[in-house]
Amino acid sequence: MDGTALNKVVEDFKSLNSEEKEYALELLQNQVNEDFRKKFLKKAKVIDKKYSEGKLKHGSAQDLLNDLES
Repeated sequence: MDGTALNKVVEDFKSLNSEEKEYALELLQNQVNEDFRKKFLKKAKVIDKKYSEGKLKHGSAQDLLNDLES
């Protein structure tokens, strides 16, 4: 979205009454949450695939620290 379009959204938002603003914020928050869920699920699928293929390391916190130090 270019700056002009975003500015229009902001200006339109300013013209809403309080109830409409609250509803718009709820819609936006729901969209942000849905985007987060989609990204999280995509990463989880990649991790699950790598785990199934034996490409993930696992161990204790100390094992991780040892790997980072080497």
